[in-house]
This record gives sequence, structure tokens and C-alpha cells, in this order.
Amino acid sequence: MVVHKEMSCIQCTLVGDKRVGKSTILRGLEGADPIPQADRENNNYESTIFDNIAGTTKLNGEEILINLFDCSSDEEHSAIREFAYKDSNVFILCYSVVDRSSLNNVRDKWIPEIRKFLGKKVKMILVGTQTDVRDSVCLDQDPPVSKAEGSNFARDVGADYFMECSFSSPNSFCDIFKHVALIGKKTKRKRSPVNLVRRLLGTN
Repeated sequence: MVVHKEMSCIQCTLVGDKRVGKSTILRGLEGADPIPQADRENNNYESTIFDNIAGTTKLNGEEILINLFDCSSDEEHSAIREFAYKDSNVFILCYSVVDRSSLNNVRDKWIPEIRKFLGKKVKMILVGTQTDVRDSVCLDQDPPVSKAEGSNFARDVGADYFMECSFSSPNSFCDIFKHVALIGKKTKRKRSPVNLVRRLLGTN
């Protein structure tokens, strides 16, 4: 008789300001093409209210299912974020390296909001996005966030891991999801990955 081992499932939520690239990371889990930079910067961009994609990554030869959620950063959708937070094993905290306010909001808004519902013992990966446009910042803008600055920030806020990613490099996404699996497995909660979706839809 062949016994099939149940695949480990990690639930992860993307957190951060609008336009920092959360939806692009979400698309990366299923291998979709990144959202073009021009679309993120103009009116072709549509803000996400709630989205969910499941995909797999390998960790030490074991296939891990990652159930990834992306929620609106708007105040009126805080209840949706709360649902996602409570079922998550690990959080991806996103900021844009060309938007310093998005980094400050990780510390001042997003981490406090997560800890409000889950306490201080949460697993977090800090990800600096849009490194492919870091050198394109105009002289009259705030200087971009350097990698060293991001690393120091991650240490100061208690993140479990820090990395940067370029949306022009698919390998960036692979690295993110491997660390989600590595960190998430250590704190995996015994909950069904469909619990959140069922509650959001009002079904049992």
C-alpha cells in the first residue's frame, strides 16, 4: 500500500502600502508576468481589495504549498485584513525602495496593526521592492532606500529575514517563497487553508 504524505501548507499575507508591488509578488507565485511599471504608475493600476493565489515551492526536497493573500491597504477594508492576519503563519512586509514613506509605514502602521491582532510573536519577512528603478530617482525626490538601510531597518523592527527584489528578475520571487516556506514551517498552525476564504464568503 502506498501512503501519500499530506503536503505542508503555509498561509502568508502580503502587507504594505499601495503601489509597492504586492500584487506583482502574488502573481509571481503562479509564474505570471509582472505588472508593468508604467501600469503601476498611472491610471491603468487597479487597487486590490482581496486576492488569493496558491502555489508550491520546494524546501530541502519537500514540496510546500503556499496560500498567499493580498488585501487592500485602505482603512475601510481593515476587517478583511484582520481575517487574513489571524490565519497567517508568516507575513511579507513590503516597501518600495523608491518610496521612503512606504518603509516608514511598515514600522508605524503595518507592524502595529498585525501585532494588535496577533501579539508580538509574529514571523515577518521584510521585502524591498522595485530595485530595478532605484537608480531612476530624480534629483528633486527623496533619495532611495539603500540595501544597508533596509537591512538595518529589518533588524530594528524584529523581522526574521530581509531581502530586496527586482520585478524584472523571476528569481527574486523564488527566493521570497523559499523563505516563506522556511520561516512559516516553524510556526505552522493547524488550520485549513480554506478557512479564511470560507469565512470571507460567509460559508461553512
